[in-house]
Amino acid sequence: MRRANCLVVLVLLSACGKSEPPAAPPVAAPPANEPAVRFATKEDRLVRISRFDCATEADLDSAAGFPWAKGISLWASGGPGGAGWNVSKLRCAVELQTTCTQGVVDIELRIGGALADSGNAKIEHAGAQQVTFDLTPDRWEQHLDEESPLTQRFPYRTATFSASATASCEAPDVFGPSEGPRLEFADDRHFTAGFSSGE
Repeated sequence: MRRANCLVVLVLLSACGKSEPPAAPPVAAPPANEPAVRFATKEDRLVRISRFDCATEADLDSAAGFPWAKGISLWASGGPGGAGWNVSKLRCAVELQTTCTQGVVDIELRIGGALADSGNAKIEHAGAQQVTFDLTPDRWEQHLDEESPLTQRFPYRTATFSASATASCEAPDVFGPSEGPRLEFADDRHFTAGFSSGE
């Protein structure tokens, strides 16, 4: 009896194995108004922030181009642990890479959650673009990070700087905020810097 039962099971399995797999569902065609450009990774975005930093007035060599050797993101200034020492004015630069050849890029510079400055620049060619901001002390000092029990022992205060870029492209393709997800036409970058003061 056991052998007969096994044979029946084998026959049933064999019969089931001959059935055809279900057909794959048809792939829907993209909408007619779908933009021609699609960006899959950060590097393929319409606009990408390749570098972002700020420098103190004392560390800024007017003859040196961006990126600066003593940007505040590098913690290479004269204060404790490389923090900025007796900082007054700051110059911040945002370097962008874009595949757009004609359009506009809008930049927002924030310290903490506060908007410190904003601006825009025309895009007239693909490749690197640079936007610079000059910040007086009243634009950034009031936005230092809130201290915590863990940071009170540090000999400096910190501030989180962030830059965001949003591109609106007219050529070679029309693309921008009204044409697709934000990840395809915008980018952002941030860093934390330290500031200290004294005699």
